[in-house]
Amino acid sequence: MKACVQYLLLLFAEHTPGGLIPKVENHKEDIPRVGRWDLYQISDYIWRTDMTEFSPTPSFVAEFSQLEKQLGISTVVPSKDDLQSWQKAQTIENCHLKEQLQAKQAMFKAVYAIAREGISEGDLS
Repeated sequence: MKACVQYLLLLFAEHTPGGLIPKVENHKEDIPRVGRWDLYQISDYIWRTDMTEFSPTPSFVAEFSQLEKQLGISTVVPSKDDLQSWQKAQTIENCHLKEQLQAKQAMFKAVYAIAREGISEGDLS
């Protein structure tokens, strides 16, 4: 199961009315979310439930909080200048990474050549 699916299952479990999907016994609120539920139980609940009649908790469908509204949480579309600047920085970084990779490949080839020479001479120490 991929991680994104696990997160969706946990999100679903968090916003299911209490008691419908039992939490792991003796869980504590300060442990990570992934440790609070049994993913099999969440999947099993979804499999057995007619989801057309399911209603999540009110917090799941609540509109943005006042703080979120103040911060203006929304999809940000970068400007053309920002994209060009980012692409330039990525191109420079890629060139540096390519140089580093080539240097490491040369080093490994040299080490391999020395090791191969030692093996061909029968020196296995």
